[in-house]
Amino acid sequence: MKYYLRKCTFDDMAVGVTAFFEDDNCYRVGLTMIHPDYQNKGIGSDVIRGYINLAGKDNKRIIIKTYKDNPAQNLYKRLGFKVYNEDNTHIHLEINKKG
Repeated sequence: MKYYLRKCTFDDMAVGVTAFFEDDNCYRVGLTMIHPDYQNKGIGSDVIRGYINLAGKDNKRIIIKTYKDNPAQNLYKRLGFKVYNEDNTHIHLEINKKG
């Protein structure tokens, strides 16, 4: 499995971080945090859209696991992710870019 850690920027300033994992079958979005002063400016959407575009090029699905009370799940759903599993504390979302 390959692991990527990337900073998120706004006007050339680091405002967040995101982790991304790649294996043969899928991509997994890990921790993605944007500083509260820079949330709701489209930064998180741009990061996730970048992952979706990459998955489309590589013909892979993307998986995100997040807490049930995480408001970011609304962003993921708005960008096309669907819940495919849940447990007591987390929901598991995916977007399938496999042909």
